[in-house]
Amino acid sequence: MNLFILKKLAKEFRIQGENEICNKIVFAISSEINAQDARPDLSYSFVCRELRKTDLEKLREFQIAFKKAFDEAFLAGLDNIDDVAMLQAVKETNLELP
Repeated sequence: MNLFILKKLAKEFRIQGENEICNKIVFAISSEINAQDARPDLSYSFVCRELRKTDLEKLREFQIAFKKAFDEAFLAGLDNIDDVAMLQAVKETNLELP
């Protein structure tokens, strides 16, 4: 399933006060991107710092994927563009997050 759609659904359910459903969607997203735990606070800076320490080639690959996903989300008129781009970039680059 498209991560853009899942992220948008999660936001809508949270706005409506349906936190249990929102949490299930976040869990599904987490599983899809191979994260061990749901990380709603995951940031671009965090991922870049971690990759800079270990794998500069993977860092560049992640940055390119993030930029592409960010632009696509912007053009699609989505909310929380940075979150959507983060999820998509993590998935596309097959990052294993701590």
